[in-house]
Amino acid sequence: MKIISLVFFVFSLVLFSCSNSQNLDVSFNDEDTLMAMAERKNSDFIWTSELEELRLSKKLESISGIDSKVNVSLELMALKGSAPVYPVIDGFGHLDDSGISPELSQSISTFIANVCSWNTKTVAVDEKYSFPFALFVHDVENGWAEKFCEDFPKEKVFQKGIYAKAFVDDSGTSVPFRFSNQKGFLDLLVVFDNRTNLIKNIQIMKWGR
Repeated sequence: MKIISLVFFVFSLVLFSCSNSQNLDVSFNDEDTLMAMAERKNSDFIWTSELEELRLSKKLESISGIDSKVNVSLELMALKGSAPVYPVIDGFGHLDDSGISPELSQSISTFIANVCSWNTKTVAVDEKYSFPFALFVHDVENGWAEKFCEDFPKEKVFQKGIYAKAFVDDSGTSVPFRFSNQKGFLDLLVVFDNRTNLIKNIQIMKWGR
């Protein structure tokens, strides 16, 4: 009885082994068939030539118009060719000079230099509108001690001056200015004549510390 059981067990192992071998062959044949199908599909595709092959394979080290010392990044490439981006000062405005003509830019630079050094007699003011400027000079000199808690300085009144985006209409070009020193700042709105670039009006907008 034991001999018969042993023979049956060995016979079962042989059948099981043969069955697995057949499954492996089928699996291999299936895989081989799928690979062949994939190759046929691939051969059916119509491939186009590579776009900008040289540019895509070349290491990007610089961009035209940008200093070679600047590290080139994807973000920098995205900004290249986009509209200019101007900084913004809260409570003052955009430092956008895109609407300023070269002639007005020169007048603005001269005005900033004269106000910083307080050479008020050399400021280019339209004679027909001299009163607003005279009032401005009076208010700054007499309001200085109250606003900045010190006597009005005899020289170098402000360390620097900046201006924000200009507004243009038929009455003139209105330019916001901010003059600053160690004590604080003074915001002005100055109107320049559109034709002569002379100052037509000037107004103190804000003192700040």
